[in-house]
Amino acid sequence: SGHAAAASPPQLAVLSAWVHLVAAAVWLGGIVLLAAVWGPQLRALGSGGRRALLGSVLPRFGRLALPAFLLVVATGTINSIVELGELDALWATAYGRVLLVKIALVLAMAAVGFLHVRGLRPRLVRLGQRADERTERRHWRLLRTEPLLGAGAIAAVAFLVGFPTPPRELAEAEASGDEVRRCDPCPVPVPRPGELSVAAWTGSEVVAGWIRREGPGLAGTVRIYKTSKGKDGAAPADLALRVLRARHESCGRGCVRFSMDDHPSALRVDVAGRTAVALPARWERAADQRARRIVAGAFERLRRVRTLRLYERATSDAEGEPGVTYRLRAPDLMAYRTSAGTEAIRADRRSWIRPSRSSEWQRLPPTEIPYRTSNWLRSQIFVQGERLLRIERERGRPIAVVAYMDSGTPGWATTWIDIGSQRVRRVRTIVENNVIEHRYRAYNAPVRIELPGGPRDAR
Repeated sequence: SGHAAAASPPQLAVLSAWVHLVAAAVWLGGIVLLAAVWGPQLRALGSGGRRALLGSVLPRFGRLALPAFLLVVATGTINSIVELGELDALWATAYGRVLLVKIALVLAMAAVGFLHVRGLRPRLVRLGQRADERTERRHWRLLRTEPLLGAGAIAAVAFLVGFPTPPRELAEAEASGDEVRRCDPCPVPVPRPGELSVAAWTGSEVVAGWIRREGPGLAGTVRIYKTSKGKDGAAPADLALRVLRARHESCGRGCVRFSMDDHPSALRVDVAGRTAVALPARWERAADQRARRIVAGAFERLRRVRTLRLYERATSDAEGEPGVTYRLRAPDLMAYRTSAGTEAIRADRRSWIRPSRSSEWQRLPPTEIPYRTSNWLRSQIFVQGERLLRIERERGRPIAVVAYMDSGTPGWATTWIDIGSQRVRRVRTIVENNVIEHRYRAYNAPVRIELPGGPRDAR
């Protein structure tokens, strides 16, 4: 019901996925079983028992493991072609980069298995009691690395499952008007290499564009989404779209393809004749790698920050607080105050709240998931399509303005990053029914948060 079922042709993709999973269960599952059953007993077996294990159990498993591994490689190759479509998607998309990690771990396991089967094990069997202790220790140490590499591969698979839809399926959904009409909710496409993905908010809908250079002009796709998100994506709104000064044709419900002969700084999109929004349409040429490095460096610095002050403002069609000021202190402490006066504190699994116009803190039940500053700050795992819009100057310092898409939310963000210090200054994100603005300041400046438990809890 996931990635394979959404692929084309689905029959091949589902069959390949089934064989891949069964073969992986035999190969990797067998390794885990051997480690669980025999690993704790290696010392107790003695040298004679270990040699019997070498000459009997491991070769019998190998007769199953080798064909299972070959099936894993063959079906994994088919799955990668189905899911990626193009080779450069391996390094140009977040999905592809996680897949590369999985491939590297599987190949490392294969290398360990080859060294064991073709090198160390035959030598130990041949020498028998004459085998030196150092070689035997090296052999068993090598075998212990396989389950660890397997755990890493499983973790990579878990990340892949978290992606809404792989690159090829999103590209096919974008290219097919029938697909757009048929699916509701539809998967939200991720930007292709060299394509700018940006969005605007009408006040009740999100208007998103995927824009590419085509000769001296521009071409691409514009879609409009409802503010309520379905479980598998965003439902298209049944409203007419028109890109001003462009040729366009319908590509399904709430979708138009456009092309134009000039290259304006922004696209003007008319929504149902009642409102018009502007989508940024100009970005630096040949600067995609630079934009990716700037964003990666800034988010890495943000995740490792010791203290931080953050102001958040969200514009929504629902009533709510206009602004929240956060104080963060690594590794597990956060306090915030809304503009209406409500205060709250989180410390690991503990939390307190003090409503506005109240002097008493209320202790809340412990949370199952502990709070961590590094986890709470934005993760970059679903960030795709980083494009450098421009370089601005702020008090003489160069500030990179970078647009990207967060395919996990989904959302569209514009980020202002100080190039010299690699600090995020501001992030403006359009998600579902909100325009959220974050302003970051006071990196690593002193922050004092007193827990309601008393002075002994102050940190």
